[in-house]
Amino acid sequence: MKGIILAGGNGSRLYPTTFSVSKHLLHVYNKPMIYYPLSILMLVNIKDVMIVIKATDYSMYYKLLGNGKKFGIKISYSFQNQPNGIADGLLKSKKFIKKDKFLFILGDNIFWGDGIQKTIIKEFNNNKNATLFSYFVNNPNNFAVLNKKNRIVEKPKKNLGNEIITGMYLYDHEIFKIIAKIKPSSRNELEITDINNYLINEKKTKIVKLGRGVVWYDAGTYNDLLKVSNLIESIEKRQGYKIACLEEIAYLKKWVTKKHVKNIIKKYGENEYANYLLKILR
Repeated sequence: MKGIILAGGNGSRLYPTTFSVSKHLLHVYNKPMIYYPLSILMLVNIKDVMIVIKATDYSMYYKLLGNGKKFGIKISYSFQNQPNGIADGLLKSKKFIKKDKFLFILGDNIFWGDGIQKTIIKEFNNNKNATLFSYFVNNPNNFAVLNKKNRIVEKPKKNLGNEIITGMYLYDHEIFKIIAKIKPSSRNELEITDINNYLINEKKTKIVKLGRGVVWYDAGTYNDLLKVSNLIESIEKRQGYKIACLEEIAYLKKWVTKKHVKNIIKKYGENEYANYLLKILR
């Protein structure tokens, strides 16, 4: 099983901030946004990851994440230099995927909740070409809505229900053959919704509902970025544990040693995050 995170695009909903920095490197409370989807891949035991970014952002991502050794995993990079759609970004990982099944997460999607790991892992061996993860929201018209006919409608003007499709998808390598059949939309983009509707029509898709105990946010706007940051702050301060602490996940899974984490702490210096890592080593 492999993992892909799409972290390209212009982040235009967050202009002017994202004129000079990739959206997915902005902080969500006390960690870079990219840590959150990466943590999901690590929590479900995926250690081979590709991050699709713009070439101009490569040095920033590599300085932060490197080749993944820091977290006991392997990270490689691919480039999507034009915002030609999510499915186009997915194409950039074709050579990396080969014949494998993979979990694909949009870099601005944040998931958290008890049991989400088991929910995802349970679907790894299902016999479908795709598994989509749905969620119920009060403002469905801002997202890709799953209507009563099991068709996905992107940002509908009419109320079609409250169940939306999140930015996390489980696919097999056959997805690339399907992308080749899809024509660009009126925006001249290869739309992931068109891919998913094709799979639904072919009855090759399973839709898994994420329950009430799961938190999902698309952190692509200032309002949602603030809301999810405040939520994570509240949870962390209440429980005393960090969400999406990659070093902690790697250590608890025994992908890295105590000595390795101590060396990371020395590089981080004296701060709240480093102090937390010291705490988990005791």
